[in-house]
Amino acid sequence: MTSAIARRKRRADWFHRYLANPVTLRLPTQVVLETTGRKTGLPRRTPVGGRVINRQFWMVAGDGEAADYVRNIKSHSAVRLRIKGSLASRDRRSVTRR
Repeated sequence: MTSAIARRKRRADWFHRYLANPVTLRLPTQVVLETTGRKTGLPRRTPVGGRVINRQFWMVAGDGEAADYVRNIKSHSAVRLRIKGSLASRDRRSVTRR
């Protein structure tokens, strides 16, 4: 990655982590994924986009397998989803790259 691209990504990551995510976590219509931190064991909440298809929730991670919440899911398979205000506890079935 060139330094200009890396800087742009760091800025976008900072914006999402400290400005956008804290606001969107509070929206009742936002889907929120709750994972367990792979290092700390603390709950981590991340707003995500996706959709329910045949009673399964499908989403795409923008950073792929490098996304922190994907790495957390791989370490601790128990996750919770808040969809339209209600929580559902689930185990991951698969985290795959397609």
